[in-house]
Amino acid sequence: MGVPVDVSAAQRGDIVVLKRGNPSQPGPEVIQAPGHVGFFDRFDGTFVWVLGGNQGNSVSIAPFTYERVLGVRRVT
Repeated sequence: MGVPVDVSAAQRGDIVVLKRGNPSQPGPEVIQAPGHVGFFDRFDGTFVWVLGGNQGNSVSIAPFTYERVLGVRRVT
């Protein structure tokens, strides 16, 4: 659901889809794939900060490298 958004145009509250683990993974168009999702908070250098659950066994805002981002979606 939602509209695809380039990571460089992400706004607070957009949904970020992240790679999970080391193996090669499909793109964001694949619905049943391993991954992690959260809400975009901000950019900081080479990191995308994401609000999500189960990040260090808690709900938190944590940094992820751009390489981990599979896609960004905006709910309209």
